[in-house]
Amino acid sequence: NVPNALQYMDWIASGISLAAERNQLASAVEKQKEVLDTVRQIGRALVSANVDIEKVFNFSMDKIRKIMNVEAGSLFLKEKDTLKVAAAFNTNIDGIKKFRLKIGQGIAGQVAAEGKSLIVNDTRKSSQFFPGIDKHTGFKTRSILCVPLIVRKKLIGVIEVLNKINGNFKAG
Repeated sequence: NVPNALQYMDWIASGISLAAERNQLASAVEKQKEVLDTVRQIGRALVSANVDIEKVFNFSMDKIRKIMNVEAGSLFLKEKDTLKVAAAFNTNIDGIKKFRLKIGQGIAGQVAAEGKSLIVNDTRKSSQFFPGIDKHTGFKTRSILCVPLIVRKKLIGVIEVLNKINGNFKAG
């Protein structure tokens, strides 16, 4: 019977669609669990009696690298009207630790100035991108996600991750 065959095909297609959606949701939940676990670990490290802030920064950046699936990243801390690198991964740390960005300079500086996150998926098309650090370190930045670090309504720095490995950075 033709109507029964079409009904079965529709039922099978709906079942496959539901299974695919369930798998996507399960994957998203697992990713969220990993992010929450990381935040808890960072929080525990921060409230421990023997805080070695540099170790906390490096631990945090390593977790961000794994979760975000990026090539490199830096944690900049605000010092007066500049940003100074406090921690980084997969980049010439000695080369960039000497480097300071002015607030408003480059993408990290703009994020610091405005206090708003910024995504640039093609630095070649961005007038905000400052290539000075790449020239200084030899790294080739293609894409950037940069977020402000705000504590008690005051900017203390920014975190910048570079070159999403699979795909583009997405808001949300």
